[in-house]
Amino acid sequence: IISYGITSSNDFILQCYGITRDPNTNNFIIVLEFAEDGSLHKDLMLNIDEITWQTKLERLYYIASG
Repeated sequence: IISYGITSSNDFILQCYGITRDPNTNNFIIVLEFAEDGSLHKDLMLNIDEITWQTKLERLYYIASG
């Protein structure tokens, strides 16, 4: 694992711990913080009618801000 120490103080951004390589395929893998609630895509698709546009825009802002 190559550690880059890429961090964010934002609760909406997962912490990146580094990059490693799959020994079987030689593909690179980004090692991220565990997302207890799953992916953003899954959250948006499951709750699309319950999440307000205000919340969606706030999340977009936080993601863009890093």
